[in-house]
Amino acid sequence: MRFYVDHTSRVPVHSQLYDQIKLGIAVGHLRPGDTLPSVRDLEKDLRIGKNSIWRVYKSLEKMGVVTLRQGKGAQVSSSAGSEKHQAKLAECDDISRETVGRLRSLHIHPSSFLSYFQQYLARASNEEPNLVFAECNRTETDIFSKQISELWNVDVRGVTFEELRLQPARKILTKNTSVISNAYHLDELRGLLKGTGAQVVGLRFRWDRRLMKRIESLNDGTSVLFVFSDPDKARYGNLIFEEFKSLVTPRKVTMTLKGISEVGDLGQLREQRKFGLILFSNRLWDGLPAPIKKNPLFSRPTLTVDPVSLEEARYQVGIIW
Repeated sequence: MRFYVDHTSRVPVHSQLYDQIKLGIAVGHLRPGDTLPSVRDLEKDLRIGKNSIWRVYKSLEKMGVVTLRQGKGAQVSSSAGSEKHQAKLAECDDISRETVGRLRSLHIHPSSFLSYFQQYLARASNEEPNLVFAECNRTETDIFSKQISELWNVDVRGVTFEELRLQPARKILTKNTSVISNAYHLDELRGLLKGTGAQVVGLRFRWDRRLMKRIESLNDGTSVLFVFSDPDKARYGNLIFEEFKSLVTPRKVTMTLKGISEVGDLGQLREQRKFGLILFSNRLWDGLPAPIKKNPLFSRPTLTVDPVSLEEARYQVGIIW
């Protein structure tokens, strides 16, 4: 994974590097056991002082996401998720045995109690959901909340970021709620959930192969434009852009990244015929006029859940079976 710093930005260079490493781990570009670049290499490549780089690595070590070892440099810490899962299963076994014993002592049939308990959980989940999937747009919120519900066989409520800004949606969130979202959005989501006590869980996603095949089918010399909201472009636009470019078969296709304010009138953009394909971020897509969405020149990046990440999240939120 390559790192970038903008020396003209108001954000300190050490903060930029820190955020990129943390996000790289969250979205899976950096895996447990991966070795980070040496202080000397980053000092040379990014033109920042070694003290600033060392400060970043020490901060990440304190978080528990990086291990510093003599002679081996900085490595992404290994996960103990499977051990935690086995421990939870053992606890569930103890709870089940104790519950059956108590039911028998009270002369309550276990199967009858199971039916009662399922109805009780349905009422409790409706009043205070344990699992929520949140996204910045309604389309993906509905798609992925339904998909995860079916895969885990539990109720996962879908809530948009806009809804989380409103009091009714925030009222249902407690310290017992886990809110799942795209790992790229975690910082934004934490800000929205501040004061609720809800746990934030990140998911990694993959680009839909059909979209990449469409790009690979374009003629040589064709230009492809990626458009993000201005805040999203500043926050993680370059990281997503570089990730996407690395996955498309190298060809003579030019890719450009812009914020929405740089694009101007969409009708004129269409008439210019400068680009063979224009991709709007999913946050922007829902708000585009219908004629734009129907035009084959315009599209949005479609995603699928990374199965490894989904399995990790399953352990994290307590889905044991």
